[in-house]
Amino acid sequence: MLCLGISTLQKTNAQTPGEWTWMSGDNITAQPPVFGTQGVPDPLNKPGGIYEGCEWMAMSGDFYFYGGLDYNFNTQADLWKYDPLNNEWTWLNGPGGTGGTPVYGIRGVAAATNQPGERGYGMLSWVDNNGNFWMYGGYSNLTMTYLSDFWKYDPATNMWTWMGGDPLGNSIGSHGTMGVPSPSNTPPSSTENACT
Repeated sequence: MLCLGISTLQKTNAQTPGEWTWMSGDNITAQPPVFGTQGVPDPLNKPGGIYEGCEWMAMSGDFYFYGGLDYNFNTQADLWKYDPLNNEWTWLNGPGGTGGTPVYGIRGVAAATNQPGERGYGMLSWVDNNGNFWMYGGYSNLTMTYLSDFWKYDPATNMWTWMGGDPLGNSIGSHGTMGVPSPSNTPPSSTENACT
């Protein structure tokens, strides 16, 4: 079990239940991130304090998170990876700070320039059987909208794909006919949820 909170990373010890080990991060709240070089792990790298980002655990055992609110309640647009074996963080992509306008590209087509943009407040997330990460919704302080776009991230290529959903935000969705799939069906905007 791994817990990400404020700006400290801790784990429970499987050998001794009920004990915690401080693994990484600051022991003081509201600390800024240290990005380092994008794509390069470093013991000095660290995300800042983050609230309600989007989290995944890769098949490799590495932990990832995207976005969230920083200590000033700005929504972020950065993707981080934590390697528990080496105890190192890597800033994988994103603008390296607050803001970050989405770049949708072509729906269903991965591209190095695609970017979900800044968002926080608990996006829906899961990992598929191929190891891809999925993310839906959230809230953008930049546009002040509840989001209903659907993204896939491939950790092997470090690329995002906009899979569907409304890029404008504050969507009421399109339910279609119950039990009938359709490319025009879209869930409404969603935030502060959990999905497994």
